[in-house]
Amino acid sequence: MRLLKMKTNLCLLWFLNMCTLGTELPTPKIDDRPADMPGYIVYASYGDNSFLSIYRIQPNGTQQRLLVPGKVGGRGSHQPHVSPDGKQIAFNTYQYSGWKFAIADLDGKNMRRVTKTPLYEYDPVWHPDGKQLVCNQVITEGPPYFRGHREIVLVDVATGERRVLTHNEGRNTNPSFSPDGKSIVWDSAAAGNYDIWLMDADGKNQRNLTNTSEHDLVPSFSPDGKRIAFQRVAKDSLDLWVMNADGSNPINLTGARKLGYHLANSKENLHWKLNTDWSPDGRYVVFVSGEKENGALNLNLYVAAVDGSTVARLTQTKGDAIQPVWVVGP
Repeated sequence: MRLLKMKTNLCLLWFLNMCTLGTELPTPKIDDRPADMPGYIVYASYGDNSFLSIYRIQPNGTQQRLLVPGKVGGRGSHQPHVSPDGKQIAFNTYQYSGWKFAIADLDGKNMRRVTKTPLYEYDPVWHPDGKQLVCNQVITEGPPYFRGHREIVLVDVATGERRVLTHNEGRNTNPSFSPDGKSIVWDSAAAGNYDIWLMDADGKNQRNLTNTSEHDLVPSFSPDGKRIAFQRVAKDSLDLWVMNADGSNPINLTGARKLGYHLANSKENLHWKLNTDWSPDGRYVVFVSGEKENGALNLNLYVAAVDGSTVARLTQTKGDAIQPVWVVGP
C-alpha cells in the first residue's frame, strides 16, 4: 500500500497487481521519434521554474513555443485544450481565487473566465461544436470550495450556465467527448478504484467499461470514435492501453513491466498530471510517463504507435511535461 499525494491534497491508497486481462502486443522498443506525425501538441510544464505554463511543440519534439506563461495568479496555468477551430484555448488557471478555467486566444491574450461559481473546477475540454465545454467540478455546499466530491459538468461557453451530468458523489475526472459529440468518456472512482466510464452527452446511459482491480485513467477517443486510449496503473508500471469504444479487446501498447523498464515509476506518479490524446490520423497516441533521473522522477511526453511498433520520448525537460493534447494543424 502506497500513499500518493494528489493535487487537491486528497489521498488515494493504491493496492495494485499486474493486470492479466486483455491482449499484449509484441514488446515495443524505445525508438527514435517518428517523422511522419501530423499536427502539433499542446501541454503544460514547469520548465525551469515552479510555475506551470502552457507550451506547444511539433510531434517530433521540436519547435517548442510558449503559449500561456506561468505566474498567473501566483501558481500558473495548466490542463490546456484547444478549440475545434484552433483559435482559442481553454485551460485551468489560478487567476480567479482558486483553480477555475478560462478561455483565451491561442497566444494567451484576451483571457476571460467562463463560469462564475466559487467552486473549484478542472479538466476543461471542448465539445466538437465549440459551443460547450465539459469539465470536472468540486461539488460542495460551502467553503472551502476545493473540498468535496467531483462530478462531470457540462458548461455553455457563451453563458457560463452549467449542468451536472454525474451524481455518484465520487471522484469523477478527465472527461473527453467522442468525435461526434454524442458521448463522454471519463475516469471515475465511483466503484472503488478508478475505471473508465462512458455516458451519453446528456448524462444518460452511464456504464463502466473496464471494471478491473487496477486504476484506469485519462481516457480519450480515437478520431474515428471506434477506440479509446487510457493509462493503467499497475503494481510497478504505468502503461498505455487502447480498447474498443465498448470496452472490449483491451491492448497494452507499452508493456513496461515485460520490457524491464518503468515508464514512470507509477507508485510515485500523480494522477492529475496524466493525459492521453490521439494524433489526427489515428496512428499514434501521446501520453505522460517518465523514469527516475538523478534520483528523482521526471515526467515527460511520450508517443506510442497504435500498431505497437514504436514508443518514443518527445520531451526532455527539467520540470515535468504533463497533460498533452494533440491538435490538428500545421
